Amino acid sequence: MKKKFIAVSMVLGALALSSTTLTSCVDDNESASVTAIRDAKAQQLTALANYQQAQADAKKIISEANAAIKNAEAKAKEIANELQNIALEKAKATLATDLETAQAQAEAALLSQKEALERAKASLIKASNAADEATKDKINELLNKADELMYGSWGYVYVWNPTTQQNEEQWVQHGYNSIYGEGGLNEQLISKKAERVKADYELVDIQLQIAEKVRQEEKSLAVNEALLAEYKKYDNTDKDAAEKAANEASQKLPALKQLWDEAQALYNQEYNEKIRPALENIYSTELYNYINGNINGSRVRNYLTMVPPENETITVNFDDGTSQRLWLWYNVEEDAYEVNQEALSSDITNADRAVKVAEQNLTNAEKAQTDGLKDAAITNDGVTTYKELKDAVTEAQKAFDKEPTDANKSTLEQAESRVQYYENSLQSGVDRAQKALDSAKEEQTILAEINTLLTGEAFKNYTTVYNAYVAAVEASTDKFIAMTKAEHNYTVQNNLVDGLKNIANSYTDWLTTINVVEKDINTNKKNIATMTADDGVTTEATKQQYMEILDQEIANLEKEIEIKQAQYDSYIEQIQSLIAGDTVTEEPEETPAE
Repeated sequence: MKKKFIAVSMVLGALALSSTTLTSCVDDNESASVTAIRDAKAQQLTALANYQQAQADAKKIISEANAAIKNAEAKAKEIANELQNIALEKAKATLATDLETAQAQAEAALLSQKEALERAKASLIKASNAADEATKDKINELLNKADELMYGSWGYVYVWNPTTQQNEEQWVQHGYNSIYGEGGLNEQLISKKAERVKADYELVDIQLQIAEKVRQEEKSLAVNEALLAEYKKYDNTDKDAAEKAANEASQKLPALKQLWDEAQALYNQEYNEKIRPALENIYSTELYNYINGNINGSRVRNYLTMVPPENETITVNFDDGTSQRLWLWYNVEEDAYEVNQEALSSDITNADRAVKVAEQNLTNAEKAQTDGLKDAAITNDGVTTYKELKDAVTEAQKAFDKEPTDANKSTLEQAESRVQYYENSLQSGVDRAQKALDSAKEEQTILAEINTLLTGEAFKNYTTVYNAYVAAVEASTDKFIAMTKAEHNYTVQNNLVDGLKNIANSYTDWLTTINVVEKDINTNKKNIATMTADDGVTTEATKQQYMEILDQEIANLEKEIEIKQAQYDSYIEQIQSLIAGDTVTEEPEETPAE
């Protein structure tokens, strides 16, 4: 405690003249004004902390939106191994919904958070009223600058009113270049990141479209090259020879068709008896069902790296000397996984620490409430004590009991309202701290559950079952190749029969037939070299260029947010300095001797 000092020079002189014993009255307590100002400063710092917490909550909203987009990104990468059109469209629709939901939730949460920030800002302004005028003005000026960085500047705009058929002025906040305002930098960043994830998916989609079209083109090329070789065996024969060749070729078709049917039946049997059951085993695993059925399932993907099967290119060499490239079809919506244990452990550590911080914050809030309900506690205005608020209610009640007029009723209700508002403000601090603790514990529980899932038997079992499925697919390779060869042989023979019949029936001639096939071969090769996606325009290269542009736009937005955040932090530090720097000094007072 500060002590006041007695001016003792006169007393020492008196001691030389008198034997009277003198004692000093030294006051060991602060004056009420000093205490009031100190309490006011504490309220200012508390209000500033609440304002900063509101900003931190806005950051959390952005983090959650980014996490949702990250989950969608993981799903987009997963789609890379799904080659069925129906599954692709379903996954695409799900991805689009996830991204739109993430953006909409972030925008709604930011709007709600803006209201919380305004309340925190109002409390800070109210608390700063206890400072001197110059300090208060400077705090308000800095606070407005910080608020403008966060949510944008205010100004008039003309808005068309369909009722009056006129442009009318409206006072609005322009959030476009702000950090968290409507349409602001973080909303733009979320949108760009969502576009980038969609571009990742679309690139995969384009790659799949191009790969499938190339596969079909190579299949057609192999048939045309084999057909050309057959035609050249007969290129100098007459119409009768062509008819004879057509009949001979036709006689081979039933046997070739039977071989194709048998090869297809053997592959289908392999699929139905071995591959499909292995696939269904994946869908029945605990990990798969948690990821796809649990409310927290999507979060598991944050700690998993997808490892698609090593799908090597298979070159099928046909009996006629032509060839075709093939890829095995892994008809599964999931990949093998590797656990990112470092990321999971880091989040678990952060969650554990967050619980401890939240527990301490609750303890502090409960103590603040207990202290705040003491008679000497300073209330919201920074001057009035809690006892004075209650005494005002008591006096107002007495006045109303004595003379129940409207004026006395209003005075009583206002006094009661001030007490209630103050007590509610203390309780709300406890409630917020309790809510934060509940949320932190819930996060801790979720991460513990995910950790058990990814480090225990559930993950080991999924890996075993998944590997069994991959092995079943790989074991079908020979039957898949045999089916492909049988289909090729039948297709070439069937096309040859059609061509020979056309020549025999004088629909065309040898030279024209051979010329058409040669043109088809050239077209096949050109298409393979310049293949585009289904829109007929987009190539993998043009999509990559678009993704690079998005990456640069994202980097620019992140840099701009970083700069504005630094400016905001500077304003808050200046406010803190003004509050902390407005120290209480008091000149020593002389107390007369007794």
